[in-house]
Amino acid sequence: MWKTETTTLSIASPKEIWNLWADVTNWNRWDQAVVASELNGAFQAGTSGALIPNGSPKAAFELVEVAPCQRFVVHTRPPLATLIFRHELTPEGMQTRITHQVEIVGPLSGLFARFMGKSLMEGLPLAVKRLAYLAEGGDA
Repeated sequence: MWKTETTTLSIASPKEIWNLWADVTNWNRWDQAVVASELNGAFQAGTSGALIPNGSPKAAFELVEVAPCQRFVVHTRPPLATLIFRHELTPEGMQTRITHQVEIVGPLSGLFARFMGKSLMEGLPLAVKRLAYLAEGGDA
């Protein structure tokens, strides 16, 4: 198992952040590691989609948990591993705590962590900061 996590506070409301999360075709606006992404239906648990990570082949994913304006969890399953992407919003007074976590589990988790861990650890904080910036009304 391998895991990384990043958190930031934003003055944006959970709904403003949620609107960016639920707009799957525009994930590349806030996450520079995503070249393109698509969802095959509504933003709800059980819906599948695909994305093209920067420098990698197209990967299928599934929304496995969706709690509007609170959290969503995505799984992608390369051979003998599962990448779990958790996205969570926590109100804190007049701010919102945004947390993104990536966990790699399964027999080949070590191999995938060596292959992608560094880029995930570097990219995750940038994506969360960009998400907050856009949700706060920043210009793309």
